[in-house]
Formats: sequence, structure tokens, C-alpha cells
Amino acid sequence: MCAGLTAFAQGSVRVQTKSLVALGEQFNVTVTVSGTSNPSEPAWNPGNDFQLAWGPQRVGSSSSVSIVNGKSTRSVTYTYVFILVAKNKGKFTLPPVECEIDGEKCLS
Repeated sequence: MCAGLTAFAQGSVRVQTKSLVALGEQFNVTVTVSGTSNPSEPAWNPGNDFQLAWGPQRVGSSSSVSIVNGKSTRSVTYTYVFILVAKNKGKFTLPPVECEIDGEKCLS
């Protein structure tokens, strides 16, 4: 299994968001998925402490090909945004995001 912010060449999942939000505040969660073939759209349940207001929405993509010593490598990256609303006061951890990258299930 690959994990978020890993050094695997095959793929990675990275999640970014604010560390502090107010009760009832909408905030963005940005998920970046990278791999050598088209990664799947992230599947995610934000848990009981947050309401999913919008998403996932793919907001960006990039691809690259590099050729080193005659060997070509392709990489694609997709960026998705979720908008959540904090439903409760307290300290919470977002559940992991899951997707499939290069035929493997990956978690953030």
C-alpha cells in the first residue's frame, strides 16, 4: 500500500487543509493524486464531525514525460477539492483518502 507523501515512484496521495477552523466554517481540503497511469478519483468519507458541502471536484491536472538514457517515464497528477463544514467543536483528525494508483489501493 502506498501512503500520503511517500517516495514511491508509482504513486502518491497528498492531502492539504487548514489546521484551525471555526464551528460552521466552510473550508477546502485539497487532494493531489500522482501516478504513472490515470489514478482513480478519490473516495472519501470525511466522518461525522464534518459535513461534505461540495466535491470531489477535479480542479487541475498535469502530465509529463521524461526520457533518460532512452527510457521514458510518464507521470500524471490530478488535483481535487472537497469543501467541508465543521459540525462540532473539538480537535479532530480527517480520515484517510483512498484511491487507486497504478492498480494499487493507496491511502493518504
